[in-house]
Amino acid sequence: MQKVVDNFLKGLDRLGIEYTFNRSPLLAKRSEKTISFGLGILGLEGVKKDTPVIAAIGFPYPLELPELCKEYNIKKFLQHSEWVLDLAKSAKVYDEEIFDLWSAGIDTAEWRPETDLRSRELDVLIYNKLYWDRERQDMQLAQPIREFLTSRGYSYAEISYGNYFNDEYKDMLSRSKVMIFLSAHESQGIAYQECLSSGVPVIAWDQGEWLDPIRFQYDRPLVAATSVPFFDERCGTTFSNAREFTSKFQQFFDDAMCSRFSPREFILENLSIEKSTKRMLDIYRSI
Repeated sequence: MQKVVDNFLKGLDRLGIEYTFNRSPLLAKRSEKTISFGLGILGLEGVKKDTPVIAAIGFPYPLELPELCKEYNIKKFLQHSEWVLDLAKSAKVYDEEIFDLWSAGIDTAEWRPETDLRSRELDVLIYNKLYWDRERQDMQLAQPIREFLTSRGYSYAEISYGNYFNDEYKDMLSRSKVMIFLSAHESQGIAYQECLSSGVPVIAWDQGEWLDPIRFQYDRPLVAATSVPFFDERCGTTFSNAREFTSKFQQFFDDAMCSRFSPREFILENLSIEKSTKRMLDIYRSI
């Protein structure tokens, strides 16, 4: 969440846009349009009732939206990617006047390639964001992948979501030829996009369903989702389970070593801070 906000403010600075940054909704003025980043009601509590609000990423799942709209003057409710909008549609709370897409920007100046992939010391970086039913997923997915890499003589390191500093991740990417991304689903997926911006191709686990247990509270037991909502053939490839990983990894790695991917090009084209900020400004000016 903090990185989403920080990168947006960087974008405003780079475009020379004047703004006021309030750390508390209480400070938002009644008559001025406000972009609010926050978790549910924490992003709105204290906002004057008639303040026009763009509710940015970090707000609750769509079923909570109707009540918020009754209490606050929400003009836009933003989500990162299409599958989350589809969730809102399936929950019958989608309103095309309110819902809109906005993807957070990646700092391509900070996350950039430093050396040629083939000269790097580490074959593989595993980014482990296994979360739901973690013990079973580790046994059925992550451990077979580790064993496969060891059996084939690939060197690898592993980093876990929430347990590293920014500079540590950047350093590991600078030493890695490719990355394996293990996450059940992402509304955006900033970490893997920082990897792509750094010029490192990704092979991502993409099992296809929303696994968050909260789905049952919203009577949504089956929702299509993806771990790589922004991705094309320039970025790398995907796999659905450990068996498919073992059948696809060698070709993926060979393609990476032959420079058949151009992941940074994808990020520059679609997800730079500058593009993201301009998109938010268009939304802001539209209300």
